[in-house]
Amino acid sequence: MKKTPYEDLPLLPNIIAEAVCSQPYTGQEWSQGLRSGDEITKIELARQQMTPDQVQDFANLCDTKCCLAYHLGAKWFLACVKAKNNYGRDQLYVWIRHWLASYLKDPNVLRLHCKVK
Repeated sequence: MKKTPYEDLPLLPNIIAEAVCSQPYTGQEWSQGLRSGDEITKIELARQQMTPDQVQDFANLCDTKCCLAYHLGAKWFLACVKAKNNYGRDQLYVWIRHWLASYLKDPNVLRLHCKVK
């Protein structure tokens, strides 16, 4: 069976990343209590201060990370791609919200995860 090119997938991680950057950060991607209220407040403040260049950088990193995951056959991303209805898209929102919190703490951590090993 021929594999669909990444560019033809129905998910658009860079668009989802831009959307996530425009939404208040609530820590909702994790179970209650895994992030303190202070940590959530710091992340939200940093999100509010993002420049357009930072939003674009984050979106590009998310797209790169997803492209690598697809080509490496990462189960988490393939589950998003193969999901029925909106489940895959919704799961990708969860991942990208998590990555945003990491990016706002230290952008280089996400960059390290976007390199081929």
